[in-house]
Amino acid sequence: MEELTTSDLAYRVFVRSRMYVLLAKSFLYPTELIFQYIRSSDYDESLSRYGSPHDADVMQQRAQELITSSQSENLKRGELETEYNRLFAHLGSAICPPYESEYGYENIFQKTQAMADIAGFYRAYGLEVADTNTERVDFIATELEFMSYLLMSEAYARAHGVREQLDIAIDTQKKFLRDHLGRWMGVFSAILIGNTENPFYHSLGSVVQQFVETELVLLGVVPERVSLRRKPHDEPLEPFGCQDCAVQSPIAQSITANNQFDV
Repeated sequence: MEELTTSDLAYRVFVRSRMYVLLAKSFLYPTELIFQYIRSSDYDESLSRYGSPHDADVMQQRAQELITSSQSENLKRGELETEYNRLFAHLGSAICPPYESEYGYENIFQKTQAMADIAGFYRAYGLEVADTNTERVDFIATELEFMSYLLMSEAYARAHGVREQLDIAIDTQKKFLRDHLGRWMGVFSAILIGNTENPFYHSLGSVVQQFVETELVLLGVVPERVSLRRKPHDEPLEPFGCQDCAVQSPIAQSITANNQFDV
């Protein structure tokens, strides 16, 4: 087997980072700007490039299905908005809440601890969460973008030979996947896939499910997974009211940090 160069390894990490960003954007509310991104050639090309870092046939197949749905002439923004609201938008009645603390935590105290731990990961990297938006630190797009940031840090460290930064970036990825993103993504994606007939969101659920699974295998992480059981819809889900946990759109302004890896 041909040994990869430092440059090759850094690029593969960079591609994985961009996939996290693509998924994060895909889970934002489908404004006109987000809708145009989903329809763009950049979206198509980013999904097409993904296969090489993992070399996973299943992932490539699911990515192609997402490309097909995103580029379909039948994809309408109004329909995406309606389905987004039905699936994600209303915490108390959402079919598929896009927040980690709504899965597997039985009371407000466990949720508070989980939120604090997630925020601690962000602070450890000097990342700031904005206080001008009502989104939370455990929002799926914010967690996905944080993983992207960690991979960008790893890519930079590989490209520049910074061993300590490399070790920290990889270790943090493993811990965040184990304790947070990896523990709930399986049940979230299963609920999403099972409750939508919208081709785009159905394909998106399949892609994020497979992507996170391949990331877990790649990093050798075994999370304590959440079971499929969730609270019934007639039992309200408690919103988390911590002011410190309000975050901006994860792509636009949630994380204030310098881009470390230019390509």
